[in-house]
Amino acid sequence: MNSARWIMTLMTLLGTLPALAAAQSPSASETSNVVSFTHEHTFISSANPGWADWTETRVGLMHTLDRGAIGGETARVKRFGLADVALTADTYIETWSGAYANIRGRITPQADVLPRWDAYAELFQSLGAGWEASASAWHMNVPAANVSVFGAGVGRYAGAWYLRALGRLSRSAGSNVGSTSILVRRYLGDSRELVEVATGTGREVVVLGAGPVVALRRTTSAHIRAQQFVTPVLGASAALSFNTFEGAPDRLGLSVGLLARF
Repeated sequence: MNSARWIMTLMTLLGTLPALAAAQSPSASETSNVVSFTHEHTFISSANPGWADWTETRVGLMHTLDRGAIGGETARVKRFGLADVALTADTYIETWSGAYANIRGRITPQADVLPRWDAYAELFQSLGAGWEASASAWHMNVPAANVSVFGAGVGRYAGAWYLRALGRLSRSAGSNVGSTSILVRRYLGDSRELVEVATGTGREVVVLGAGPVVALRRTTSAHIRAQQFVTPVLGASAALSFNTFEGAPDRLGLSVGLLARF
């Protein structure tokens, strides 16, 4: 897989503008700019007014370069009756032959329900024959207990299919917990057209209140996501997710989005 295709692959995988490559050479459409608009509504199964439904609206732009990509996103997140506006910067770059990296940073000026800032970095390395390995680090700055998450994964490309297994170690307030997840993706055209399913379980960081208040709890999750361009320029996306949390209400998430490339 060449470097341009790897970088587009990473953009899909993370799904932030968080997309992974198809089993074909990059086309002109894969080196275009992409504008995205996404709205997500999370239904929370609780009669407690403090657990009203959550909403999140994101607008992003990604510009592809010869050896990577750069982009930004603004998001409005409403939880616990409060709303934050966050700004994110993303960069994707070929680091050396057979490897590429993603570095992402986000700041939240008000920071009532999101971390004041968080920083994420992940490195992918080709192992040959369609296999790749990855390692990541993510730090979130929250008032009471900073959180660090470290991950390691292995992925496999097989034609238009991509499979990935990921393990994470989350650390907060001197405690360490682990979680695992599995993703299966099928590409429908280029790297931005896909259907995927994923599931995960373990103990990880959970937001329990404004502040934000976070804790390490046992969780299970599942999601399905689809993204498709219906014209050479315009596309749509949709996702459905379900999450259970130890000591917190279950959550059902539904998101819809629009994309335009030029």
